Amino acid sequence: MPWVEVNKVDLRKELIYRYLRKENVTDLCREYQISRKTAYKFIHRFEQDGLDGLKDESRRPHLLANKTDELVEQLISATKWQYPSWGAKKLKPYLEKLYPLLHFPSNRIGWYQCHKVLRKKEHLFSLFCSNLLHPSW
Repeated sequence: MPWVEVNKVDLRKELIYRYLRKENVTDLCREYQISRKTAYKFIHRFEQDGLDGLKDESRRPHLLANKTDELVEQLISATKWQYPSWGAKKLKPYLEKLYPLLHFPSNRIGWYQCHKVLRKKEHLFSLFCSNLLHPSW
């Protein structure tokens, strides 16, 4: 006898169908071995989004906490082009003084982010400089 494969979305549809037929939520939760909180979560999702609300949602975060703004990255890179000998420790206070309305990360994290941006852009910077020094390459 083959195994019966059960899809999570199909079980959720079945739960909603039975809920709409006025079956007791507590009994349904006992039968499906889920908490009432989970059952009501899918009931509310169904009421808001229809059948699409019963699908699994992405677990990917909406925002990355340590992501540096694109504008800040561009400012760091441009300033590094002007002052190639400066590191993150000099660049960050200089940019904060120059652009006081922009939000820069806190000191410890800000320096780390600045280093990260510089490392990412460093390869392109070194290629450009080597082309200036040796145009035949």
